[in-house]
Order: sequence, then structure tokens, then C-alpha cells
Amino acid sequence: MIRKPIRADYTYTVEDNVIAIIDLDLGNKSVTNDIDNVLEDICTELGDLAGYSVIYRDSMGRGSTG
Repeated sequence: MIRKPIRADYTYTVEDNVIAIIDLDLGNKSVTNDIDNVLEDICTELGDLAGYSVIYRDSMGRGSTG
């Protein structure tokens, strides 16, 4: 049996040139620990992320920018 790797559960919004990612904290990986896959997913949907700023709210409600 092939198992898919556990990934972060998140949602995101885009306003102007800002991507806001929110960790849904459903028991899987945190966005912090899965950021490469999260950004790859978003890039697949939006295309090139150059020119975007990213903000992130973790499962504890703390914010971060990048």
C-alpha cells in the first residue's frame, strides 16, 4: 500500500499582492513544518509568486510575515 505523506491543512486568501495563509490545525502537519509544500500548492494555483508578500497565522493565532 502506498501512503500519501501527511500535509498541512490550511486556507489562504489573496488581496492585492498579499497572500494570507491560515493554519486550520486539524491535527496534521503545521504550515510552519510544511511551508515548502504549502507554497508549491499555492504556486500551482496562482502561478509565479514573485511580487507577492506572504503573511501567516499559525494554529495558536500568532502572525508572521515573510
